[in-house]
Amino acid sequence: MEHSQVNSGTPVAFLANMINISFRFRLGVLAASAALLLGFGIVSPLEQQAVAQSSISGDIVGSITDPSGAVVPNANVSVKSLDTGEIKMTTTNEAGAYRVSLLKPGQYEILVVAAGFQNTSVKIPVQAGTVAAGNLKLSLGSGSQTVEVDANVEPLIHTEDANITTSFNQQQIQNMPNPGNDITFMGQLAPGSIINSTNQATNGQFGYGNFSSFGLPATSNNFTVNGTDENDPFFNINNSGASDLLLGNNEISEATVISNAYAAQYGGLGGAKMNEITRSGTNTYHGNLVYWWNGSSLNANEYFNNQQGVKRPFDNDNQWAASIGGPVKKDKLFFFVDTEGLRVIFPTNTAVYVPSASYQSNILTNLQQTNPGEIPFYQKMFALYNNAPGVTGAVPFVDGGGTNPDVNTFRSTASSGANEWILAGRVDWNIGNNDKLYVRYKQDKGFQPSYTDPINPIFNLTSNQPSYEGQLAETHTFSPNIINQFEFNASYYRAIFQAPDPAANLAAFPGTFEFIDSQNPNTGNTDQFTTLNQYGFFPNGRNATQYGFLDDVSITRGSHTIRVGASFKRDDISDYDPMEFTAPLMIGLGPSAAAASGLTSNFVFDNGYAYLTQQAFPLSKSQPIAFYQLGGYVQDDWSIRPNFKLNAGIRLEHNSNPVSQKDIFARLSGDFYGLNPSETTPYNQYISANQNQAFRSY
Repeated sequence: MEHSQVNSGTPVAFLANMINISFRFRLGVLAASAALLLGFGIVSPLEQQAVAQSSISGDIVGSITDPSGAVVPNANVSVKSLDTGEIKMTTTNEAGAYRVSLLKPGQYEILVVAAGFQNTSVKIPVQAGTVAAGNLKLSLGSGSQTVEVDANVEPLIHTEDANITTSFNQQQIQNMPNPGNDITFMGQLAPGSIINSTNQATNGQFGYGNFSSFGLPATSNNFTVNGTDENDPFFNINNSGASDLLLGNNEISEATVISNAYAAQYGGLGGAKMNEITRSGTNTYHGNLVYWWNGSSLNANEYFNNQQGVKRPFDNDNQWAASIGGPVKKDKLFFFVDTEGLRVIFPTNTAVYVPSASYQSNILTNLQQTNPGEIPFYQKMFALYNNAPGVTGAVPFVDGGGTNPDVNTFRSTASSGANEWILAGRVDWNIGNNDKLYVRYKQDKGFQPSYTDPINPIFNLTSNQPSYEGQLAETHTFSPNIINQFEFNASYYRAIFQAPDPAANLAAFPGTFEFIDSQNPNTGNTDQFTTLNQYGFFPNGRNATQYGFLDDVSITRGSHTIRVGASFKRDDISDYDPMEFTAPLMIGLGPSAAAASGLTSNFVFDNGYAYLTQQAFPLSKSQPIAFYQLGGYVQDDWSIRPNFKLNAGIRLEHNSNPVSQKDIFARLSGDFYGLNPSETTPYNQYISANQNQAFRSY
């Protein structure tokens, strides 16, 4: 992990410490930021500052000085990519400063040539969203000699703007222990990040998404890959595939996490911005093959399994990755291909509660007297419980009232299998000296056992979840001082959840059944059975399509670098979860629960009645909605002196009013406090239904 830091152990470093003043204002669609950086001291060639750059490229900025520290104007500066051989040329201005903008991330060599000085070079990395400082001090001598500066010297200081930036290079990403190879995993290691889990929400943390940053919820984080938004538009957390992982770690060359993005380039909410850049081909062939395995022999049995004499369940995890890249034509055309996948068999481990044989016999005997027409239905229900996997090991349930004669329990270790694999490819093309282009495509195919039912596998919930995404980006150099970078991106994913065989599911049990009886005054026991066909309503889920563009222009004029950018993103979502059941929900109450609810005990589960049934008939299985986001910014990076820089910018953003393609939105017909409700006024007079837009105005 690389952190920006200041070495303050010496008086020189103490004096060199940065003064940082930051201001940010955001209200509705307006955002503004300004940061003032002031530093005095010696600056290392490796210093990097995270200021407003394109999210898919980085800059090199620096000043050239002579042995006395005086600036060297009109020096020739060439910046060469050590990966693809691409060269960009510029000259220093009257202040001895230069800037090369919108560079593809990777390793670069800077060569400075000036009359009366030795040629001087240095190798530095360029990362997306950062500025690499290429400050060089020239030595007097002949231009026939070239001096290479050691780039591995520990910097005396490391100045930065108000952003807190953590960067990970390819070696760190590949060697870091990362269960599942989720590409968003590194975000949990940035300063201020706290990993989320469901039980942390009760402690004031946010148990939603994978991590929160500096106390902000995970729904405030933004994830991008090569500039493509990787946030699920339905939940506003990071995308994931069928395995609930965002596979692709083997494809990533670098990752950057900005924990508080003040630069005008960054829009959206105020959480962490995590951007990742994929690997590409170079002038040398390279590749890898990796395999991981975990299984039952490496894992102990669960404590509760041992307590009930249940053997260690079988689990088996296989995961792999392979890649290859290289030149199609040296210095011109390059390719990179990556594939990754996993196959997992994993058990569940849950307590199951079923009606005891004596309880079933009593119910059937009672039905013979009260409601004999319902006996076949109850027999079918009890048969499902009696044939559950592992039920032969069931024992009487012990609760607060002691041994419960009505309920038996056992541990279920029913297993399910999941699989997912991705294929990603990228082509980079140096069209000419002024045009660079790349195209990337990724597909993800996977099967998710979303819920493993302990009673019968016909009640499982499964989901096939394909996804596709791609980017096309072109960088055009109008002159050494004017560069434009444009990217178009698009993605699609499908996550529809339903039974493996819906017809067989409804034939086995037509709906969802829940049963509970409150404490029995005679025995003190509470009766509650495991829900039958818990997800008996289907399908639910969504399809999501997203497309958009990014455009950034960099203009260098003297000591100013002006940046202008715009972004657009549209989401089209088909929601298959209209909060309506397409199969009955049945709730059965025992006599005690009925009495506690003030109901007549004659009409209870024991007598062949359901306390509550619910069924709906939606007009459509899906409801399509759409919305878009539009943003733009202007920023000026003003190098007043080599050690005195001003960054000021303003950003405008607009989030559209969501629209429904089938006019399903409903909202109050007036202001909430001005409705003056009355018992004699029908409720639908207060509600405007069948609306195209979610809000009256936005």
